[in-house]
Amino acid sequence: LFFLTVPALWLVAPFIRMFPVALGLKMIITSTLLATLLFFLVLGLVSFYKKKSRWALLGLVLCISLFISTHYTSGFNKKNPKPTSLLYVLDGDKQSAQWATYEKVPSDWTLQYLGDERKKPQETSTQTISSKYSTGFSFVSDAPLKMIEPLLIETSIDTIVDGNRILEICIRPQRRVNRLEVFTNDIGLNSAEVNGIPLDSFYLANRRRGKLINHYVSNDDFTELKLSYPADSILELTLYEASNDLLSHPQFSIPRRPENTIPMPFVLNDAILVIKTLRFE
Repeated sequence: LFFLTVPALWLVAPFIRMFPVALGLKMIITSTLLATLLFFLVLGLVSFYKKKSRWALLGLVLCISLFISTHYTSGFNKKNPKPTSLLYVLDGDKQSAQWATYEKVPSDWTLQYLGDERKKPQETSTQTISSKYSTGFSFVSDAPLKMIEPLLIETSIDTIVDGNRILEICIRPQRRVNRLEVFTNDIGLNSAEVNGIPLDSFYLANRRRGKLINHYVSNDDFTELKLSYPADSILELTLYEASNDLLSHPQFSIPRRPENTIPMPFVLNDAILVIKTLRFE
């Protein structure tokens, strides 16, 4: 029975520990189910133990001891740093700016910019910049307006053919950009091409939150869009232009993170985000 339980301990036990660590506390339910499964897998071996009540008492004492130890060692340090995030979000339409973070409990480093007047962002749109879990900002606060170079948008084709409007635009960054995301309003697109590459019709019909493309820009490359949609519809394009240079940009003086913090993974971080909306009537 011992050798039969070795594969269970070898395969299942590591997942119980790593799921909440690697994928977040939302996976604690999965770890609980795996722990229950592991218990039943080794139950045949445990049933042969003598003095089970003493083993149970020992397990309870160890459990309580580990809870106490974890409580007193749960702070952040160099080996266990706190994930932090900070973004500068510039609304190119309203000419307003905000500091933003994904932190649920802002760190002291982030609070330097969020301040005591931080607030929850208004849920006015389902559009969010790409992240692993489509996470929205936790807190925002007003920020000074900086002169960030805007997008350069050129319209090369704008015509109507057989009741469909054909629109071709070129989006050129005027600064070092790492990512460009394009959203549309709730409109049916007949076809779409990005830099000459057609998008699948199934994708166009099943887009989530109106997202059209997510372009990771290299070498300051442009993004060319060719869209076809019913001529009686109104098209709105919302552009999210992000650069990962907030800590090194000459217009900002962001201090280095403390040694007990790190950049938050899986989200846009240490970035300057510029939002611009285009409307074609």
